[in-house]
Amino acid sequence: ASQMAISNEANFAGGTFEPYATSKNWTLSSGDGSKTVYVKFRDSAGNTTAAVSDTISLGAPGSETGGELEQGGQVLGATVTNAHPGGTLVLDDATIYLIQNGKRHGFRTPEEYFSYGYNFAQAVAISEGDQSLSEGEIVKAMEGTLALDKTDNRTIYMIGGNGIKRGFTSAAFFTGLGYSFKNIPKIDLSDYETGPVIDSTEDAHPDGALILDNNGTVWWIRNSQRQGFQSEQIFNTYGFSFTKVVSTNTADLALSEAPLVKFRDGTLVDDDGTIYLISDGKKLGFKSMNALTARGYQLKNAIAVSLQSYEAGQDLQ
Repeated sequence: ASQMAISNEANFAGGTFEPYATSKNWTLSSGDGSKTVYVKFRDSAGNTTAAVSDTISLGAPGSETGGELEQGGQVLGATVTNAHPGGTLVLDDATIYLIQNGKRHGFRTPEEYFSYGYNFAQAVAISEGDQSLSEGEIVKAMEGTLALDKTDNRTIYMIGGNGIKRGFTSAAFFTGLGYSFKNIPKIDLSDYETGPVIDSTEDAHPDGALILDNNGTVWWIRNSQRQGFQSEQIFNTYGFSFTKVVSTNTADLALSEAPLVKFRDGTLVDDDGTIYLISDGKKLGFKSMNALTARGYQLKNAIAVSLQSYEAGQDLQ
């Protein structure tokens, strides 16, 4: 490290880099109560670390917070009991729920869970607030998933928005649209709504499809429109792989363009040392490191990228 920046604010408002030192006297923000100090470092090449922080309770001797201070004052690691923000995966015994729109939506099979590109390490412990949320509809396979129906073990469907399944009238149409029979998961699709069959290679690819145009742009077809990805990092947060991408056709390119795809809700982002959680398409900051760790999030999962174009939501305390 050659420089360091210190602040009482998670967004380093008013903070500037100064020469690195192994210790420094620092004035906390005014008033009694919980105080958090944030630090980040930079080397001579301009590489900046993620922010680190520590928290202490400040108070006059004999006061409530003063008593805490005399006993050590360390509050980092306290348990947060309120509900997790939208996009978070929470684990309750053997069931994983997705927090979304103020409800918790359960996954019933590993195949449907894995269709979203999730892994089990992404789930955090459920909180009391999560448990108090009403249960929403079961999460069905992600749109764009090709699935072999367990009920007959022979029909392949493309899953579109709202859990609608669309079958192919022949193997020729399936392969003609660029799809492969390899590594298709088996899912019981008996309660999925049936949509129109896919019976042409001249029509646009079905909703959920990932397509690649001649300019090297990957598009996601949703609601009969095509959405581009601003970066490969955003593409990866949805658990996609380029093996799922097929070539465009003329009908695909005739679809209207929708706004660019944003980071998936639940993504942790490191924006020049400040950590945010993406929820409902907004960036939520953390008031302290405890606000992050007590919810079960891990800094190692944060993606380093700028969120300058994202609207800020309410900070998490």
